[in-house]
Amino acid sequence: MPLLCAVLVAALAPSPSPTPRLETWIYARAYDARYLQASTLPGGGQPNQTDENAFAIVHADYALGSGFSAAGTYSFSDPNALAGVSDLNQLQESYLAFKRDNVVVKAGNQYFNSPWADTHFKLGLAPTAFQGVDASYTRDRWTFEAADMTRFMSRTSSAFTRTNLLVSVAGGINTSGFTYGRITYVPPNVNAALSAYAYNMDDMAAFVWLSGFASLSPHGWQPFVGAQGGAETNAGASYLGIVRSSIAGLIVGATPSRNVTFSAAFDAIPWRRTSLVLPNGGSCNSAGYFLPLGVGQCGNNANGTKELYYGGWASPYSDGYATDPMYTSPLLEGPVDRRSPGTSQALIGVYTSANRRLTFTESYYWFDYYNPLATQATTEWDNVLAYYFSAVTPGRYRGLLFRYGYVEQHKSNVAFLGGVPITRYSRFQLEYAI
Repeated sequence: MPLLCAVLVAALAPSPSPTPRLETWIYARAYDARYLQASTLPGGGQPNQTDENAFAIVHADYALGSGFSAAGTYSFSDPNALAGVSDLNQLQESYLAFKRDNVVVKAGNQYFNSPWADTHFKLGLAPTAFQGVDASYTRDRWTFEAADMTRFMSRTSSAFTRTNLLVSVAGGINTSGFTYGRITYVPPNVNAALSAYAYNMDDMAAFVWLSGFASLSPHGWQPFVGAQGGAETNAGASYLGIVRSSIAGLIVGATPSRNVTFSAAFDAIPWRRTSLVLPNGGSCNSAGYFLPLGVGQCGNNANGTKELYYGGWASPYSDGYATDPMYTSPLLEGPVDRRSPGTSQALIGVYTSANRRLTFTESYYWFDYYNPLATQATTEWDNVLAYYFSAVTPGRYRGLLFRYGYVEQHKSNVAFLGGVPITRYSRFQLEYAI
């Protein structure tokens, strides 16, 4: 309420009315991808899949004066074979905004950015969008933000619905979206930022998330460090079942030369366990817990009870997209996409040319999903090369961009736990923005 009152006071205060103006930008993306799942199990692997996609976004923003503006964003995608859809026409943004001094308010259909609810505009993914209200207020070195998003548009939908990536209308479930709050503090005289977030995913889960980053020195190797963590429980009608999870992560890095940056990261999600008695014929999936995928879930105890292993983080707006904020979230599949506890490590190297027109990122990830029921280890090797044909300047890039990505993933113990041991994915991509 105080934030909304501040917004109303700022909106009613007199101010100069600039001449209305129209601003537009156009973004287009086309890619060709190859997806191969290779198996050493009887029957071999799955056939090579091809995904050719053309994607375009047209955005228009009209300044109405006195700090108000109206904007819309239309996107078109044709086709998207791997996602199982063909032509998509999406009006992803249609909102009214207000911006004056240190107050920003946006109401309507919009792209939204936060650690656990984001537009997911990463590499080849089309953006997602949200319907609701977002307001922020900045004073001195503090930023306060609050949002209420009631509907969601995934990258394979053309409508805003009361569903998400973990529940669907097909299951007879509708949710009311989520509410969100953020406080960010930027200390004086240092390159650092501290943020605290609170989410209430209606009738699914509630959690807090903390993150911090600091550059330790602007000289020499320019070392930096970051930390993150949070705790999550089920909430409301608990459509996802019982959720009990926590995450702790650390990243350190440095720039040993002008063009190269190295970093190492670690994340941990502790396992949880419980003993229970299932009804005759009941399965562990019917026990009402948010269970992991492709790892040990449920075992037999000597007394006839079941031992259930759980504790994964539930993420309704990033599940399966590999776009969550964990330091060890790779391009293909991370712990949150597996809905599994465990530990994970990453080594990441980035090369950037002197003129910033060429970048190459190579990263290795190790995931240990071991519990007393089963051993499961996954590794992933990611490579991304990007070349900007126009000069790279501060702000939004305008011009042609070529990007190539290659991912190779290996999983152990698939004969017992299911899945395929080797997955290879490659993508050639062209992007153009004006």
